[in-house]
Amino acid sequence: MKELAVVILAAGKGKRMGGEYPKVLFQIKGKPIIYYLLETVYALAPERLIVVVGFMHDKVKQYLSRFHGIEFAYQDKLLGTGDAVLRTKEILSEFNGDILVLCGDVPFIREKTIRELVRFHRENGASATVLSAVLPDAKEYGRIIKSPSGELERIVEFKDATEDERAVREINSGVIIFKKEDLFAHIDDVDTRNAQGEKYLTDMIGILKAAGRRTFVYPASEPMEVLGINSPEQLAMAENYLSERSCKK
Repeated sequence: MKELAVVILAAGKGKRMGGEYPKVLFQIKGKPIIYYLLETVYALAPERLIVVVGFMHDKVKQYLSRFHGIEFAYQDKLLGTGDAVLRTKEILSEFNGDILVLCGDVPFIREKTIRELVRFHRENGASATVLSAVLPDAKEYGRIIKSPSGELERIVEFKDATEDERAVREINSGVIIFKKEDLFAHIDDVDTRNAQGEKYLTDMIGILKAAGRRTFVYPASEPMEVLGINSPEQLAMAENYLSERSCKK
């Protein structure tokens, strides 16, 4: 896609999966989690593709060496998603367009969904657009908080949410597209004043709203598209999903 850079966050260690191996290299049916996401990204043909690596970055880079056109950014300390994206600022200094941030542990997002997200974002002249999903049980996902007009007001991480906010069933998938100039003009304003002491990329929504920018949410049609793999149970769900999907073909 023209004027699109894709940033994949792949620095995590997967604490709930043992914390001794890069999360994106855990396997689903014999292939690393990130493989399935890369299939979709290459179908999009973005102008730039950057993977942010951190924990055991040598292993991640070794696996990714078989793919073409990948640039790498390094997150030396795992200080949150906002810090991870900040690591790409210099690399993308000459790029003009939109920056799509994907999570390396969310493997099943469809090409069609991303294309629709990009179209919606551009047609609305948005500064940022978040891919959401409505789940029967939103568990510990960040919650989408909208204005009465339906625009996105903010995203509240579960650990920082009130009881009323936790009752919201529309969740943040971690997939966000930004106008490059708005993202990098304000990303240094993201702080660590939260329950985890990290720089949340999701805080960019409130920062952009305060700066007078427009932010939106676009819903995924299928909840499994936004499944993040953070535990052995979710890895098993992913295996089952792929088995069912292959049977339908």
